[in-house]
Amino acid sequence: MRKIRSIAVPAAAAVIAAACVLGGCTKKDQTAESTTAAESTSAAESTDETSAAEETVNPDAAAIEALDPKRPSDMGKVELGDLSTLSITAPEAQIIKDSDVDEYINSYILAAESVEKDVIENGDTANIDYEGKIDGTAFEGGTAQGTDLTIGSGMFIDGFESGLIGAKKGDKVTLNLKFPDNYGKEDLAGKDVVFDVTVNSVTRPMTVEDLTDEKSDELSGGNYKTVAEYKKAVREALELSAGAIAKGELLSNAIEAASGISTTEVSEAAIEWEMDLFLQNYDKSLSGNYGFGLADMLSMYGQTYDEFRTSLRESAEITAKQSAVVHEIAAQEGIEYNEEGLKKYLEEYGYSEDLVRDGQSEAWLEETVIQYLVGKHITDKAEVTFMPYEEYMAAAEAAAAAEAEAAAAETEAGAETEAAAETEETTAAQK
Repeated sequence: MRKIRSIAVPAAAAVIAAACVLGGCTKKDQTAESTTAAESTSAAESTDETSAAEETVNPDAAAIEALDPKRPSDMGKVELGDLSTLSITAPEAQIIKDSDVDEYINSYILAAESVEKDVIENGDTANIDYEGKIDGTAFEGGTAQGTDLTIGSGMFIDGFESGLIGAKKGDKVTLNLKFPDNYGKEDLAGKDVVFDVTVNSVTRPMTVEDLTDEKSDELSGGNYKTVAEYKKAVREALELSAGAIAKGELLSNAIEAASGISTTEVSEAAIEWEMDLFLQNYDKSLSGNYGFGLADMLSMYGQTYDEFRTSLRESAEITAKQSAVVHEIAAQEGIEYNEEGLKKYLEEYGYSEDLVRDGQSEAWLEETVIQYLVGKHITDKAEVTFMPYEEYMAAAEAAAAAEAEAAAAETEAGAETEAAAETEETTAAQK
């Protein structure tokens, strides 16, 4: 069953926060490189925007900005089941291994770090100068200096990147190549070309094997003086995240189970509120983590706000039913959002309040805390069975695959029934 909201939503944020502490979260200036004719695809034509266009209000952005989710007083009709009859399965926290620590450091901390080397191999980044000539004459867009090229990325035409493998820093390489017949610029398509390339430097991604005490001290801003201290801090951060995920899964399963034994008819207002809640929080999360909002993302993917909102309806109806059950339990048990409840939630998961507030809207946070408190109430009454994390995940994946297979079979059976009905109608008409 799909859910829009999860009690452990900040778990990912906990890892991000760890990266900030461990890796500094330094924002590096990014300068767009000019697209040259050596690249495998032609550059998109740029269009100057007029001041009038800049002042045009994006209707999607305006709709998102106007979101003000307030839980409706009428969530629908709820008849709660007997919570004491529930049996809930949940995972134990994942055991963090040394390999997990190393993988995290490689992927999230050292991703922007590099090590200088001499000879170019696949996967390395070469900083190069190059000049392209057709029939001995340099052509527009065929020359560049100080370009960083990752070998094997496929960004340049066939033969360019592979032709540099084995070259050393300081080498000058001549590449006799040919532009693809379907190249984006007609005047270059299918033409023979010679590129004279100078290798300025060669680097490869830094890995955990390259980590030194000095580098650990630098990356952590002086917090961890040795590699051992640094790895210990990473492990603690990953264990915090693993614990948050396991706890969140338990409470989410508890709420889903309680919803499953209850009879619920949700109101349209409850469904709309769920969508408003999700959309507002998603926008804030994108803005806080990536520097662009939901409207920007939708524009990138060529989707309108209304289309995206409509796509959420099925999930919103499910979570609205769960929320209706949650708030019915909360009403009966006198559970409500307050500072004490927020404090319990933060302590349970080991979260920083500033981090949580930065990553979530206020309305979403309130609902998350209420779900947390109600989930705890449910688990106190239910029978809970814990499984090792890997075993739990394997079972969940198998169940999801079986569910998908059943859905596909149902769709296929429906299509066959429809086809048979159409054949029968055609036969009857012919008679």
